[in-house]
Amino acid sequence: MKSRLWLTVILALMIGACGSDGGAGGLAGDGGPGSFCHTDSDCPTGSVCAGAGMVSPGECHKKCSSAADCRTSEGYVCKMMPDDASSAYCDAPEEETGDGGA
Repeated sequence: MKSRLWLTVILALMIGACGSDGGAGGLAGDGGPGSFCHTDSDCPTGSVCAGAGMVSPGECHKKCSSAADCRTSEGYVCKMMPDDASSAYCDAPEEETGDGGA
């Protein structure tokens, strides 16, 4: 019974997490950047869905054409020519692992 309840909760979150109300809070499910999505149409105008897979959702990110479009003072960069989205988008820089590229 517990597993059925958890499955129901997870499905409800996945289905209800996508929004297009244009919120800017950045919380998952508010429709703003950082919200879960499956396609660009799940995100507000000026945003793109990045990282969505066949089953797993992606996140809405602000579109950009240069770093000046992103919050560079907070470490964000414009991810140009991404392989996980339809256009360039603002993203936090990837953390370095310190393994020397090995």
